[in-house]
Amino acid sequence: MDSVLIIDDEPTILSVMEEILCEAGYAVSTAASGSAALEKLKREPPPRLILVDLYMPQMGGKEFLAALGAIPELRDIPVILVTGTIPDPSEFPPQGTYADSIAKPFDINDLLQRVAALIAGNAAKVS
Repeated sequence: MDSVLIIDDEPTILSVMEEILCEAGYAVSTAASGSAALEKLKREPPPRLILVDLYMPQMGGKEFLAALGAIPELRDIPVILVTGTIPDPSEFPPQGTYADSIAKPFDINDLLQRVAALIAGNAAKVS
């Protein structure tokens, strides 16, 4: 079963995304902050994909991407930024794990298609 880590400081959004992805057959793990997610990533097997809110207190999505990119064994995990405003991809370093953005509120089918495509693409890189 493919695993996904969701990081968002809004409990409602976190639980909605978790429910959507669980119902679609993914093993889902959650964290309420970027720093909590990094701690989780040190203890648990790496997920196939990460969804992270761009704007969170203390460690937002951009800072999380930088921290994740500095960990060699985790830097190839694709990351989708979930945000109210779509960022310019040029804001992120090319060696980072930034893969896509999706705007809130998001369309469920769009979210599921992006998740499936990135997991499939990541599997092709690993194989």
